[in-house]
Amino acid sequence: MRDIDPSNGVDWQSVVRCQPVGVKKEWLRTSDILLVARGGRNYAYYLDEQPLFPTLAAPHFFHISLRDSAKQILLPEFLAWQLNQQPAQDYFKRNAEGSTSKSIRRTIVENTPIIIPSMSRQKTISRLHTAVVSERRLAEQLITNGENLMSRICADLLKEANEEDRIRGLLYD
Repeated sequence: MRDIDPSNGVDWQSVVRCQPVGVKKEWLRTSDILLVARGGRNYAYYLDEQPLFPTLAAPHFFHISLRDSAKQILLPEFLAWQLNQQPAQDYFKRNAEGSTSKSIRRTIVENTPIIIPSMSRQKTISRLHTAVVSERRLAEQLITNGENLMSRICADLLKEANEEDRIRGLLYD
């Protein structure tokens, strides 16, 4: 769970590696969707790139892979976007189970109401979503750069200052 973020994607370098034994699972591939099954926010993440190594989804996720016939009418990236929108999130919250740790069942995911507009509209919405995510990353990087700059300025001031430059006791009468 800590290796995936809806805005920044999968941190492939920190993913735990193991050797699955006796488990018949589907390996993650490009265009698959990971949906968080446990916790307060059941966000979906669209895998827009091939994992760096053979990867299985942890039990905390639903691994969604569209059939070829479904891909003719529904883009997986559009489905992931729609699963992250308020109507689907409200549906998951209403149907979550558990007292201390909420989770959703597979049947809830399978019965999630989905709207399927035209393929061109799905592509437009998906491109817009990609642009918004990219803008968010850039804005966060600008903020981080500004904070780093201000910290560097402070460090330089302290390094340059000698004892006479420092004024003490201004905060108290």
